[in-house]
Amino acid sequence: MTAGILLAGGRGNRINSKVPKQFIKLEDKYLFEYPLESFERSGIFEHIVLVVPEDWIDFVRTRVSIDIHVIVGGNTRSESVRNALDFLEKIKPDFVVIHDASRPFLKLSLLRRIVKSVLEKGAVTAALPCVDAMVELEDFTHVNREEYIRIQTPQAFRYDIIKKAHEKRKNWKDDTQPVVECGFSVEFVEGDPFCFKITYEEDIELARVIASRWHTIFEKDASLSKDLLQR
Repeated sequence: MTAGILLAGGRGNRINSKVPKQFIKLEDKYLFEYPLESFERSGIFEHIVLVVPEDWIDFVRTRVSIDIHVIVGGNTRSESVRNALDFLEKIKPDFVVIHDASRPFLKLSLLRRIVKSVLEKGAVTAALPCVDAMVELEDFTHVNREEYIRIQTPQAFRYDIIKKAHEKRKNWKDDTQPVVECGFSVEFVEGDPFCFKITYEEDIELARVIASRWHTIFEKDASLSKDLLQR
């Protein structure tokens, strides 16, 4: 059994918006609904847990299926993940996939690659190589970009691994960190530039451009990747 956790509990303070970024509307959907649709369309998950701020619970429940578990997030990302894992404790899935709603453009091909890999490896994350020149801030020393990688979500773990990691450490910004500190290795899965994180106001403008063509992009990808898990 595989469960999906979609994190939409942040406040997005770096974006000049009256509402948290995950509730900004892009075309005909709110931002959080884009990755939620990917979760639902994938056919992968027996349970989907959507984590949102307490004061947005009622609104979100008017927008989602009754089959989606909507729960309250914490003050930090790690607290929100822990709330979702605690909720899943009574279900005890074999695997969990964790994704940030602030990365709305989640292709089914990436989601399926992540799940295919976690079945074999136990702990995986989407990641991309660094393509820009990189320097140390203090003295402008250039570093070898090939020694670094950019972590994305989704990330997926055996449930017992991520549960143990959360029991060992209480605060972090990325779920691979406590997993590695518990002695588990994490496999890298090729990520997707479309799956970028919306952080600043300029990112919203880019997201609006992509959203205007997302249906075509999404459906083409879905068609090409429909048999990925069976390969």
